[in-house]
Amino acid sequence: MLNKRRCVILVRAITFLALTGVVLAIVSRILVPKYFYSNIRIWSATTTCTNFYKLKDQTVDVLFLGSSRTMSSFSPQELYNQYGITSYNLGTTQQSMLVSYYWLKEALRFQSPKAIVIDVKELFPYKDDVPLNADEASIRKAMDYMKWSSVKKEAVDDICRIDETQDKISYYFPLFRFHTRWKNLKEDDFSYNAMVDRGELKGYNVLSTSAGGEFEPYEEGSSQESEEMFARMCDYMDRIVQLCEEKQIALLLVNTPYRDGSIEKHNAVKAYADQHQLPFYDFCAKKDYQAAGLNFAVDNADSKHANLWGAIKMTDYIGKILSEEYQIAARQDAQWDQTAEYFEQVKKDCELTRVTNMPQYLSMLQDDRYSVLVAVKGDVAAEIRGDVLEGFRRLGIAAPVEGAFGSSYYAVLDNYQVREEISMESLSVTGALRKGVVSYEIVSEGKESGNSCSIKIDGDKYAVGEKGWNIVVYNNEIKRVIDSVCFDTSKPEVTAVR
Repeated sequence: MLNKRRCVILVRAITFLALTGVVLAIVSRILVPKYFYSNIRIWSATTTCTNFYKLKDQTVDVLFLGSSRTMSSFSPQELYNQYGITSYNLGTTQQSMLVSYYWLKEALRFQSPKAIVIDVKELFPYKDDVPLNADEASIRKAMDYMKWSSVKKEAVDDICRIDETQDKISYYFPLFRFHTRWKNLKEDDFSYNAMVDRGELKGYNVLSTSAGGEFEPYEEGSSQESEEMFARMCDYMDRIVQLCEEKQIALLLVNTPYRDGSIEKHNAVKAYADQHQLPFYDFCAKKDYQAAGLNFAVDNADSKHANLWGAIKMTDYIGKILSEEYQIAARQDAQWDQTAEYFEQVKKDCELTRVTNMPQYLSMLQDDRYSVLVAVKGDVAAEIRGDVLEGFRRLGIAAPVEGAFGSSYYAVLDNYQVREEISMESLSVTGALRKGVVSYEIVSEGKESGNSCSIKIDGDKYAVGEKGWNIVVYNNEIKRVIDSVCFDTSKPEVTAVR
């Protein structure tokens, strides 16, 4: 009888502990920060790390490693489309060489790549007094979603040994680190499974703006000076070199275009590359920059990150080298075949942001992925051209503004449903997209009723707010605004402002 009672108590205790563990795991999953593709400029580290594990074993021939510059510079889908080479981009923000090394070790548990392409920027100090050459947030973006194994244990031991401000318990039980995040939870925190399934880009992060500005690539040999590299990062680079040698993996060093690049940094990396008999492709140097056909002002989203068009050029350039010099053969794989169409959609989203012709722009909006919000400011409604009106009507929007001088007007196209209104008075409307999940608020005031406009989505302002037709395009699949433009139809050329 006593033994039976003890068994019951033991079973209850085990059940209680198991349920407690499940609850803690669920709560931890909700509270740990997430970085999905839907958050532009937050960089999709969560999507990148979790989707790597979904690849079939022994199907990746090339891995990209490095910081956010790697994430925005190399597209596995483009590499597959052009050369049939299967690859994955394991870049994460501020990826310390320590993180690169451990993610390479982790990747080798599942894949046997023929080549590794790694960006060298993190060989140089990120800022003073940062022992890991990256802040804790960036380290955690890369490590929190790595599976537990001896590799992760070793990585956590190294991280906490080098940076004494971090503690192991927070990696083993992230709930202790992020328990206060409940105040800032958002939709993505409760839709984890749906979000992590969207790994079509295989680690590549798309940027569509063109704001690189002036840039002058340097000439190799123009200086003999050399900048000092971060010794600890060189130690981990040495480990990467050794690991690649042991596994007979080709290792390519790259430097993607950024304004802080210098001939002195180039010389330091070149000396390291020569010492270890490694190839070094430097897109900050005139030779590789020109050979790839890069134009910094057009092909960079900002001072250090490539946009889609720059990524395509650099990916194609490296792809040619991998194919011809390293004889990495093309292969057919459904994992890349099935995501080709998605990549075309991504390119369309980016191309939309460059269109300045209004009828062409409206024709591109005929896409069931998009919700379109329109607000007029000023008196241009009375001067709209016939081809523009026809463009609206093909979308299902009547735009009854002909002859309505100085009128206010708004329209919302969502899920094939159109909501629109015109008036000489100020107009204001609220509603929701994606079946009530995302709120919007539109204000339109014509010349006679205030001469202003506003388009907000989830409380954030998106309308350009200039005179004319302000249009905001929301992509329902990736859950974010992909473009905001204003067309001034009062001018013969119908100017576009972004």
